[in-house]
Amino acid sequence: MHLDGARLWEAVAAGAGSLKEFTSCFDTGPVDAKLLGRGIRAAGIVSAPAKVAVEHVFLGGRLRASQECAKRLPKLWLTLGGKLQHPTEANMIWLDLDAAGIVKERFADLAQNAGLKTMRGRLQGRLIIHYQICDHALHVLADLFIGLLKGSGESIAKNNEG
Repeated sequence: MHLDGARLWEAVAAGAGSLKEFTSCFDTGPVDAKLLGRGIRAAGIVSAPAKVAVEHVFLGGRLRASQECAKRLPKLWLTLGGKLQHPTEANMIWLDLDAAGIVKERFADLAQNAGLKTMRGRLQGRLIIHYQICDHALHVLADLFIGLLKGSGESIAKNNEG
């Protein structure tokens, strides 16, 4: 059986289990030969970024730090009266925009006006806190939450432009 490793590292960083526990059931892992043009002759193309990801991001605590940020933001959302679609377990936040009376397209527009990138479509309200997101963006997002749930989201978005 093949392991799609997209969420594996986040689950381990969140303390849901160990790499050994999760991977013991699988025969193959996330490196896809088709993605890299079939055969891999120069393994350094794959191994160098993998080494950085494991040593600096995973073992260096960056995934864990992003998960801590991802836990603070929903607490603010809930304190302001918002609801979540799902509990935050790792780095994904599932805002219930409908319960807050926020039109999803409006949320995406205000976020974009504030300099934040969000998904449009059926997954609106799902925020992924990546380890490379800067503190300023997190503060802008927090201000947007406050503006949407307690005041004028539009004025908050305009104040954060630039």
